[in-house]
Amino acid sequence: MISDSVPLMTTIDLLIIAVTVYGIWRCRLIGHGKRFERPRISLLLINLGLLTVALFYAADLATMHVLPMVIEMGEARKAMEALHRDLNWLVILFAMISMSIGFIELLVELQRREAKVRRLIDANIVGIFIWGPNDRLVDANEAFLRITGYSRDDLVSKRLGRTELTPTEMRSVDKQRLAELKATRVVHPYETEYVQRNGGRVPVLVGMAMFEEASEEGVAFVLDLTAQKRAERAYTQAQMELAHANRVATMSHLTASIAHEIKQPLAAVVACANAGMNWLGAQPPNLDEARQAFDAIVQAGLRTDDVIDRTRALVKKAPPRRDALAINETILEVVALTRLEAAKNRVSIQTQLTEGLPPV
Repeated sequence: MISDSVPLMTTIDLLIIAVTVYGIWRCRLIGHGKRFERPRISLLLINLGLLTVALFYAADLATMHVLPMVIEMGEARKAMEALHRDLNWLVILFAMISMSIGFIELLVELQRREAKVRRLIDANIVGIFIWGPNDRLVDANEAFLRITGYSRDDLVSKRLGRTELTPTEMRSVDKQRLAELKATRVVHPYETEYVQRNGGRVPVLVGMAMFEEASEEGVAFVLDLTAQKRAERAYTQAQMELAHANRVATMSHLTASIAHEIKQPLAAVVACANAGMNWLGAQPPNLDEARQAFDAIVQAGLRTDDVIDRTRALVKKAPPRRDALAINETILEVVALTRLEAAKNRVSIQTQLTEGLPPV
């Protein structure tokens, strides 16, 4: 050993080398940005200063422990003294200048980026709030306060939390979103409702993200959907009004068809009634034929009632309804309705239907 202070100097050198290596490793966690941008140049300067300090004290360790094994003690002592006398101040000066410039540049870049973020928040294009530990809101812009009706004092005095913004019946969905947030650190925009300060509700579109370093802190973007929902309701109402107007206008064109549709079963009722009376007046009365005639009267009456019900549904101000339609039964009903008219005009109708067709 060179002197009694070697153990202490070795400990100091190792500590300085460990600190500089840790500093270089931590700089790797910072986003470098694109080539020749300020963050990359700043980190290069900081790393250069740290690396210079690490190499200097590594050389100091080599001088204390390796040189005495290679050369004489006196020459090793002279080399160590020359290293500290000639290079110590220069290395420290270079490292201080390099790291200082790097830190200053990083601070300037940090302020520039913070100004951009603050500009986005203060622009109040969308509502933005930041939450901290225990999901408590710690900051919000004016757009968010305007959407929810809260004031900045309410955020501080009432200790408002994210879950308190959501209605009770929607908190189960909100818990699922929070679980997704913890797993992926991002929640893509989804629609929900927020409870306002006056107890009202406002439809919103919410997207959230957690900060990288602080796992219990994050930011949320809130878009008011009130105008959009109002426009959607107005559009739906306008569609219903237009559909109703179209149905009413169509009635003038359907009047003749409806009269014809009702006239057909009524004519069938009269004809079947006359036929039934004739079969009953025969000697002896033909009860089977009379029964068939009266059954036809019942079916014609049911068809008439169905025509009236469908006509009422057509002109009624109600949303459209879908019903299953049996094709074979529909064809047979049309044939039955037009049977007398076809016979009157000597038209023969033949049907060939496939059995077991599903409703459509």
